[in-house]
Amino acid sequence: MQISNSIMRQMPYLEALARPAQSDSRLSKSIGVPSEDTYTKEDAVIYQYNRHFDIKYTIDELASGKGKVIEVGLPNSKNNDSFLKAIETFRNKLEKKGLGDEINWKSIEYDFSSVGIYLNTVDQFSNKADYIASRYAVMQDRIHGNYSGKDLEEQMDRLNTLFSKATEKLADSYAHVVGGFLEDNGVGDETANLTESIRAGIENRVKEYSDYIQSNHSYAEIDSDSDKWLLQDDGYMAAQLREKMDHSLVAGKTSEKSEAAAYSLHDLEVAAIYVQQTSQQYESLDQIGTIRNEESIGLDLAVQSMKTDYLTKNSGISNRMASLINRTFDGYVENYLEKIDEQLKKYADRSMVSNSKQLYAPLDHSAVQAVYQYTKSQYQRYGDMRQALVSGAQYGENLYDNKVKSGTYRSVQRYNSDIDNWDNFFQSRKHKPYDLELSDLQKYTITINHFQQSVHDGNVQNIDLMLGVGGDLSTNRLNYSNINEYEQTYNLVTYA
Repeated sequence: MQISNSIMRQMPYLEALARPAQSDSRLSKSIGVPSEDTYTKEDAVIYQYNRHFDIKYTIDELASGKGKVIEVGLPNSKNNDSFLKAIETFRNKLEKKGLGDEINWKSIEYDFSSVGIYLNTVDQFSNKADYIASRYAVMQDRIHGNYSGKDLEEQMDRLNTLFSKATEKLADSYAHVVGGFLEDNGVGDETANLTESIRAGIENRVKEYSDYIQSNHSYAEIDSDSDKWLLQDDGYMAAQLREKMDHSLVAGKTSEKSEAAAYSLHDLEVAAIYVQQTSQQYESLDQIGTIRNEESIGLDLAVQSMKTDYLTKNSGISNRMASLINRTFDGYVENYLEKIDEQLKKYADRSMVSNSKQLYAPLDHSAVQAVYQYTKSQYQRYGDMRQALVSGAQYGENLYDNKVKSGTYRSVQRYNSDIDNWDNFFQSRKHKPYDLELSDLQKYTITINHFQQSVHDGNVQNIDLMLGVGGDLSTNRLNYSNINEYEQTYNLVTYA
């Protein structure tokens, strides 16, 4: 969205308008909801502007098509000025008249409807759990401050109903994504443990937020009369509460699980991110040309195994969750190799060349396991991922070279690829101008250092657990364009 620079200079608080609204896939129109992460005063103005046109139907009515939402909010490039003027007028009205004391329950219902997660959003589990708990704590405080007697009971019943639905939606969707992955990779049915742990964890978070509110009534720090209307915006107040709790000394954020729960919210957050990133490796196999030779696969799996071990020992999760993740990885290795064999068979069946069965020959699992187990043994011996990586790479390179020299694998595609050989593991690919001047060893080292630093900092949202082809990251979190910065930051050492 492009907004008039002159208008933007006059009203700097509107710069946040360019943020895209969240949407519900069941709706043909998109309406923003209070963010589960940050939610500023500027966001609140836009949110309330959209609410001003109002959601006049329940979520079920909207989903079934019985009701529809008028398209409002973010404008196109042709009417930016008129839109901003309308927002300015609306903001002035908010400052003078406020939002009123009546609770917009349909709006809250809509906001809570977006808390479900999928595989591509499961890493947001922790944010969504905090979002539900903080919204509830703020609304509970508001209801108890404005109602009494039967009215208080009725309002709390409505809140508890929506809160329960939101909690169940998050718990059920988490169990489907994470529990399904665990079960697919050889771990028994954990659905009951996962869902009950989520319920207990969110209830604990509600208590923490509520206790904080009682001890810090002015936590939102709203002093200006023109901003008093924000006290009636529970989405904004909940966001302020989360921010203050994050920076508070009392914010342990329920790292301990309740007695009735199998796992803490932190356990569940780490498991969610682990499942999401591990699943990315399965998805990468759907792209033709990404299947590597056995020695490279064995090394990649060993690096993932070492990272898994480091994560379970240093991320602050419980022993029970650590055991669950480790058992999942054992099943993942078997399934990963089986899926590679399935892909190779598909390539062979679809290929028109006469020697397709030799070109896409099934994996030699023992060759994969040789490098995988050797590298793991070096890690267990020295306790250093980088040292184990170098030893494993040297071992794998020797096995690869012997195969190539023997000529036995001459007709196998993955042993005849310029991209997939070991020539550039210890040396950079300077002869290819479009490649970064980093060896695969340096790339692996960067990812390991970044991973360990993220775990050490408690920043599990930013870990890079998986690797792509040739040691490249499977995400874009690191910017390889500034090689000098990485060399200085990570002090890359040539172990070979």
